[in-house]
Amino acid sequence: MSNSKFDELLRIRLHKLVGRSLLLIGLFSLCALSARAQDAVPAPPPAPACVKTVTAQVVAFDQIIFYNRFGSFDPGGMIFALKRDAVPIE
Repeated sequence: MSNSKFDELLRIRLHKLVGRSLLLIGLFSLCALSARAQDAVPAPPPAPACVKTVTAQVVAFDQIIFYNRFGSFDPGGMIFALKRDAVPIE
């Protein structure tokens, strides 16, 4: 095998090796970037500021709640009302 033919084969192999190396480096870089992008958690949006707060005086009444005619009920039911609308029992 002549020296120039050997140099040509060596140059081709080296060219292929460099090309494959650059391809692998590019793939590893993309994987690393995508992993970083997945790890980054976006900041949550700021909570809305309450401009006006409404307060009320509320009373609660224990009340059995019947759901249907077959006897289904909730023995721990409660009804809520505004205090100004409730009449005390004497």
